[in-house]
Amino acid sequence: MKVTDRAQDGFDATIHAPNRLRICALLEPAEQVEFGLVRERLGGSDSVLSKHVSVLMDAGYVQQTETVRDT
Repeated sequence: MKVTDRAQDGFDATIHAPNRLRICALLEPAEQVEFGLVRERLGGSDSVLSKHVSVLMDAGYVQQTETVRDT
């Protein structure tokens, strides 16, 4: 996941929710952050994080990319 340019336009109620604001704060200083790291830092479940990320994606604040790990 990574923060998009739209997130720098100013305050928006979409990110006012504490967990969404924390997600944006985690992503801002980094080019990209793994889903698992964000989940670990927030201390929530995959489903809760996915819902918050979906709201942020729909509003244009973050982008999510899927990668495949070598096993």
